[in-house]
Amino acid sequence: MFLARKRPEARAAMRGENGKCGSLPRLASRRAGHIERTTGEVRRWHTACTEMAMHFSAHTSIGGSAPIGPRFQLGAFRLFAESRFAGERVGGDFYAFEQRDSKRLVIVIGDACGRGSEAARLLPSFLTCLEDLSHSTAGPGRLLEELNRRAVDNMPSDRFVTGAIYELDAGAGTLTIANAGHVPAILRSARGSVNVIGEASGPPLGVFGNCKYADQRYRIRKDDVVVFMTDGILEVVETDLTKMPILRRLIANAPPGSPAVHRFLMASVDDNARHRRADDMTLLSLEVLSAGASTPSIDLERVV
Repeated sequence: MFLARKRPEARAAMRGENGKCGSLPRLASRRAGHIERTTGEVRRWHTACTEMAMHFSAHTSIGGSAPIGPRFQLGAFRLFAESRFAGERVGGDFYAFEQRDSKRLVIVIGDACGRGSEAARLLPSFLTCLEDLSHSTAGPGRLLEELNRRAVDNMPSDRFVTGAIYELDAGAGTLTIANAGHVPAILRSARGSVNVIGEASGPPLGVFGNCKYADQRYRIRKDDVVVFMTDGILEVVETDLTKMPILRRLIANAPPGSPAVHRFLMASVDDNARHRRADDMTLLSLEVLSAGASTPSIDLERVV
């Protein structure tokens, strides 16, 4: 499992001192935040990071009854999102989504190495690459491969970005995942089983030039909840960073629906963060509101 710690020296050690890498482009002068594009009525690419994500979470407070972050009604899906940063006004976590039609949704979540403003400086050029690829019809694995190629060309040799892309199709009842060194997702099925899904199939973005990232496919159905996160959430709660037993237990015990799961998890995160120095943290909680009638009546199935 390529779960990268955000240490600047890690990437240089993996690639070698003479690894090819271009210089970092001049940072965009505009504030990071929403990037939206609309084609027709339903196609939209939305990116949230750094200062804007901080504004998203500014209205939350500590405690289980706190209001949750921004919510998005996206056809067959409902998404809740929240970002917090390590003692600064900016950070290296980001998420993005594109609603391709009423039953298809693509989500990207990622984490630039470093904390706070150090990590945030990597994002403008990286998110520009992500925006350039927003109209691609390629699957998650191919998209990660192209993002990786551009990251190798544009980022300093001692930096990298972990990331994962999730393509949800409610009509087909499938979730396709490709993961580049990022924290896996957790799926709670409508029947109550909780599983870690979508483990990394390759290294973080920007480490090696010719990486391949495999697509992993899973079944989803109505009332399933999928939780996506960055490693700041994982590290503040967990003791076992691979099997994630504490997070799985919390998600299993949360009330039905993505709002309750999201609030339940953030209450635990806030409680644990009081006692340690926290990293940048982002949590997304997604609920499947409808799924195709052909979806098998099973808790979890890996689609080969």
